[in-house]
Amino acid sequence: QQSPLGRGPCAARASGVIVCSAGMAVRLFVLAAAVIPTAVASSAVDDFLKRVVGDRDADFQVEVLDKPGVIGLGWRNGKVVLKGKTGIDIASALGWYLGDYCNTTMEWSKYELSLPSAFPQPRAETRQRRAAWSYYANVCTYGYSLVWADWAYWQKHIDWLALNGVNLPLAFIGVEQVIINTFARFNISFTDMQDFIAGPAFLPWFRMGNMQKWGGPVPSNWVSGQALLQLQILARMRELGMRPVLSAFSGFIPGAFGKKYPHANTSHAAVWNNFPADYGSILQLEPTDPYYQLVGKAWIEEQTKLYGSDHIYNCDTYNEVNPSSADHAYLASSSQAVASAMRAGDPEGIWLMQGWLFLNDFWKNDRVEAYLSGVPDDQIMILDLAAERIPIWAQTQSFFGKPFVWNTLHGYGGQHGFAADVPQLVDNLAMAMSAGDNTFKGIGITMEGIWQNYMVYDLTLAAAFGRAPANKDQLPAWVHAFGSRRYGVVAGAGDVWEELYRLAYTSPSPAGPRTGAFANRPALPSQSCGSEAAVRRMAATLEKQSNASADDTSRSSAAWNALWGKLLALKPKAAASKVFRLDVVDVGRETLTVVFAERLRELDGAYARRDAVALSEAGGRMVAVLDDLDRLLSTDPSFMLGPWIAAARSWGLTKAECDLYEWNARNQLTLWGPNGEIVDYATKAYGGLTATFFKPRWQLFVTRVRASLDSGEPFNAAKFNAEVMAEVEQPWQHSREAFPIQPEEDALEVAAFLQKKYSSAVAGAFFV
Repeated sequence: QQSPLGRGPCAARASGVIVCSAGMAVRLFVLAAAVIPTAVASSAVDDFLKRVVGDRDADFQVEVLDKPGVIGLGWRNGKVVLKGKTGIDIASALGWYLGDYCNTTMEWSKYELSLPSAFPQPRAETRQRRAAWSYYANVCTYGYSLVWADWAYWQKHIDWLALNGVNLPLAFIGVEQVIINTFARFNISFTDMQDFIAGPAFLPWFRMGNMQKWGGPVPSNWVSGQALLQLQILARMRELGMRPVLSAFSGFIPGAFGKKYPHANTSHAAVWNNFPADYGSILQLEPTDPYYQLVGKAWIEEQTKLYGSDHIYNCDTYNEVNPSSADHAYLASSSQAVASAMRAGDPEGIWLMQGWLFLNDFWKNDRVEAYLSGVPDDQIMILDLAAERIPIWAQTQSFFGKPFVWNTLHGYGGQHGFAADVPQLVDNLAMAMSAGDNTFKGIGITMEGIWQNYMVYDLTLAAAFGRAPANKDQLPAWVHAFGSRRYGVVAGAGDVWEELYRLAYTSPSPAGPRTGAFANRPALPSQSCGSEAAVRRMAATLEKQSNASADDTSRSSAAWNALWGKLLALKPKAAASKVFRLDVVDVGRETLTVVFAERLRELDGAYARRDAVALSEAGGRMVAVLDDLDRLLSTDPSFMLGPWIAAARSWGLTKAECDLYEWNARNQLTLWGPNGEIVDYATKAYGGLTATFFKPRWQLFVTRVRASLDSGEPFNAAKFNAEVMAEVEQPWQHSREAFPIQPEEDALEVAAFLQKKYSSAVAGAFFV
């Protein structure tokens, strides 16, 4: 079975496109990658239009403008005129036209458009970019969402980026081939790095120096396959006029380097997230050591040979780990070393730094200023990574004069769940864009995982061209328009989305979307949310920085079920829309998540009263909700475990490789580490996962809590955690049970049945 995301190198190899022997594909495409177009060919725009609107492309004409960053619409001889200088400008104009005139939006789960039978005539008007850069992606996005995506998927995804005006995308694939080629210069082989490079699902955290080798050893087929995919991605991005962001050396090195060069000044980074030191304490090269310059220069040179360059590089030296010294001179010399090594390989190089590190208590303003002072203003740009919640630029005098990109992060671990404080997002963005004395240069989205809460990110990207609400008073009308175009022309959809906005998108939520209590390792009391230690540490950081409460218990589950019913009422006109079906499942998922939380509170209450009968009854009702939830989730591929695992296995060329990739896919969703170091941080509401992982955990939990009542002994949480890991969680990592990749029931029929079933059962429930 293959995933709807597409297929990995096995499929391409069968058609003769890819040579899978390690390194071969890379050498075949080096020259093509090194050519960076300075202007977008008309053929690239023609091909883009064909991919997006199909055989309706003849209904459009392109008019080239003199100035980049300006987009326009017009009408000539019965055809829509799209105006712009670059491919991204033309694509942005098309996105504007489709949304405002055709009442349709392409989103990132289904890539679906509902085109009118005849294209309407637009007004003749132009728009000017309000932000020079539209940025896309978090380093973590390439782990939590895009790790298994292949070229078939990426073609759709890049077109979506273009429609939304993204001109500065992070292109963080194929980095391991760069690492291998770089350290080969220092007589360190791929074999020497088998205990260094992490497995596919954990590569982002390896690249940031948080951990090593977990999930590996990575096969050479993966490395070469990803390198070829990167070439395809870069070629498409560049032909549309994007400037892809590539990697740079951040100081983390294989253990073999320290052995071959014992005089190099190295140390072990602090252990990350309680991982065993063998995995979580990676060897790092002191930035001021001469070898840092040599390795950093070689990195850029080898990467340029492979992939060419657009002269913008991501590099994170202290992601969730602190420098060894707080001395100002040391901090300045550290950043200066990173930038100078980068520029030694590319004299035009610009460092694009994720500003996440500055949320840590270590980074007082004087230290931030000292660290940033090591790099000239024109050689660095900061990603204010979670500015929708914590605008660091406002606390640091615009990063002390360094240019920055304002970003919406919002989603952590790629979890599901409706949650956001959109009014705050709009206010914070307006503040950045209107302040006259800052160094604001762009707008971006930096969610850790995609495929959730699309409205939040659509709004953020729309702001680059002034198509988002300028203030929170305009939000209801904007949301109504968003809902009205989400399923094509469907009367009433805007009203439903306004209600959804009021229900889910107006409350502080520092932890972002959360899949729910059912997806956490069971615990008492329920308010502790059990296993979400990593999430709670992150939420506490955001809560402290933003002076907001992490608690949100104000939304009634009865309201969610009523909203579900109103959404289902759109079925006669919206049933053909894949996005409508997705939303029906998503709102139902939220409703049943709340119902489960209610049942869990009933169990807690029974435990507190020492009522064993009531406890068993509540536990039985909890398990029944999980059965219904799994059934609902299994009606849409976007909420099914099967596609995730099938996409992982599709990259394997041998059974052993397929099994390794599946194990990576399973571990990231659940234990996230050898012993549950970040357990449930990246959990998802997936059909199949709910039935085979979450349900057995809760069944064991109910049994053990009941046993504690019967024995008169307090419930031993530590003992239960060890037991559930041994009996459920660890065995699930190694299971090879197959899961379907296509639904076996109709989403709308199942949803209608369950909405009616729970219409009275959910009254009075609240979120936890």
